[in-house]
Amino acid sequence: ASQGYDVQRAYHRLDGTPVQGAVKQNERVVVVLKITEREAKRAKLLLVDRLPAGLEIDNPKLVESGALDGLAWFKQEVEPSHAEYRDDRFVAAFDREGGEQATFSVAYIARAVTPGAYVLPPAQVEDMYRPERFGRTTYGAFEVSGP
Repeated sequence: ASQGYDVQRAYHRLDGTPVQGAVKQNERVVVVLKITEREAKRAKLLLVDRLPAGLEIDNPKLVESGALDGLAWFKQEVEPSHAEYRDDRFVAAFDREGGEQATFSVAYIARAVTPGAYVLPPAQVEDMYRPERFGRTTYGAFEVSGP
């Protein structure tokens, strides 16, 4: 569902190739979230991406393996004004001025920890002061295979 924003989520391996099918236990993946504003307006955006139960975030503030610096294929054009790497979700806030480009991407690194088939919750972005402007992905499935 979307009203004002579109959100797309993609999973990539560290070399940039898209993930097809199951991810192996202990494999690290890059989660890329692409946000498109249909009409660029001044906004305070909150992006929330809930993780499926088989993944954990590599927090770049705690471990170097969570940093995106070594990924030549991903260029982050917009820095969040605030980012949180929680146990069950990635949260980022953005201060949009309205004259900026309408499409931007953010990413984080997660690790597949527990084998199984999981529900993939939707990622959601919303304008914190205009809740009628939002966007979210659909539910999906995510699978982690054994080593």
